[in-house]
Amino acid sequence: MPMNDPLWTRIPRWIESSGLPKVMRNQLGLECWTLFRKLIAMECDANLTPDWFECDLPSLSQQTGLTQDEIRDALIRLEKADYIARHEAEATVQQVRILSPLPLPYGLDALRAQTAGPHGGRFALRYAEPIDQLDKAQRVVFLYQMVFGPRFTPRIVEDLEEISNCYDMAVIYDVFSEAHRRNAKHFSWIKSKLSASIEA
Repeated sequence: MPMNDPLWTRIPRWIESSGLPKVMRNQLGLECWTLFRKLIAMECDANLTPDWFECDLPSLSQQTGLTQDEIRDALIRLEKADYIARHEAEATVQQVRILSPLPLPYGLDALRAQTAGPHGGRFALRYAEPIDQLDKAQRVVFLYQMVFGPRFTPRIVEDLEEISNCYDMAVIYDVFSEAHRRNAKHFSWIKSKLSASIEA
C-alpha cells in the first residue's frame, strides 16, 4: 500500500494524524503510545476486521525496546483508559482487542474532512466507528479497503455493489478473510472465489 494511504498500511494512517498519539503520550506516557502503535500493526496483520489477537511479551519487548515489566504496566494503563481489552492467556502471552470506536480528539467529522483529500470520498475508518453500524454495501466496501486499500475505479464500485446484492454476507466475509490471509493482490481473485462458491 502507498505510504501516504491514510486508511491502511498495516496501521491505519489516520491514527497518526488524529491527535491520538499526543493525547496518549500526555495521559498515559510515551511507552503506551509506542506499545499501542505496535499492537495496532499486529491486529491489522492478524485480522481482516477488528478482533482479538495474541501477542507475547518477549517478542513485544524485542520489537518495541520496552522491558516486559514496562509492557505489562502499559497494557494495564491502556486497558484502564479503554483503548484495549485483554486476557492473560499465559505468563508471557496476552489476548488483546483494540476497542472500537477509539476516542477521537478532534471528532469523527473533522477526521473525515482531514482524510477525504482534495477529491472527497467517504471511507470506513478502521477503529473510528463500529463496523456493525454500517449497512451491507458499506461493509463490503470496508472489506475491500482492508484488503486492497481505499482507491478503486468506478467499475470496482459497480462490482462491489453487485457482490453486496448477490451474495450472503457470511460468504463475502469468508472470501475476503481468505484474501487477507493469503495477501491477495488482485480483486479478480475475490470475484473468482465468490463465483466458485455459487457453483460449489
